[in-house]
Amino acid sequence: MCGVEVDDNLLSEKPCSIPTAHYVVFDELPEYADVYWVISVSNFRAALLAGKQVPGGMRYVSVSVKDDCLVEQLEDILLTSVEASGGARNISGFYGISDKLANLLLREASPWKQD
Repeated sequence: MCGVEVDDNLLSEKPCSIPTAHYVVFDELPEYADVYWVISVSNFRAALLAGKQVPGGMRYVSVSVKDDCLVEQLEDILLTSVEASGGARNISGFYGISDKLANLLLREASPWKQD
């Protein structure tokens, strides 16, 4: 992916680094202190995921808003966050959340529900 040649063991002399999604934890929200937030894009849809560390990996749940008037705003912010990370709705993967999404999460902490 980053253009370096690798040997039979898939190692290279030159390091290769590729940006990846970063997870966000909010210390300001005690009820979510052990939750990692990330955006997942799959099948042309962006979803907000909350993850918790469990033995052997992470367990993710999709999260949405209870307040109908925030639904459209959340969808727009999710796609904007994905695009700001260099992605698009047709590129599946995990993406970091934008400052705007982080502010929405902090401001509207109570209306979140697990899908």
